[in-house]
Amino acid sequence: MLPRDPIDEELRFHFETLKQERLDAGDTHSEAARHARLKLGQTTTAREEVLHMNLAHRLDMLLRDTRFALRSYSKNSIWATAILAIGIGLSVAMFSLVEAVLLNPLPFPEQNNLQMNSLMRNWRICAPTSQISNTLP
Repeated sequence: MLPRDPIDEELRFHFETLKQERLDAGDTHSEAARHARLKLGQTTTAREEVLHMNLAHRLDMLLRDTRFALRSYSKNSIWATAILAIGIGLSVAMFSLVEAVLLNPLPFPEQNNLQMNSLMRNWRICAPTSQISNTLP
């Protein structure tokens, strides 16, 4: 005997519950079943929504997409290679830029004392701001 599908059992349970509510309200069996089918909607759509929430289904779709990409790559290898090379090159360039600007320290001996002179618009190394006198010429 084949194992029962839990999604079908769940949909069947909801159908029977809706049908029983209509039967308790005084409808005939055919009217109650019709109303339950209308209220429940497309069972195929509900089944697909449940499957899309499943991790195994997502991994299966990822595997299918990978297979499709490899088949497409084998048919159009020149374009695929060019696009892949451009993508890898841009990724390396962006990482190099982020690493140089954000991740590595500045190449100055006293980085904490680095300040910007707004009049000359250049960088200078000076004492911490607490040691600078507030006198203006």
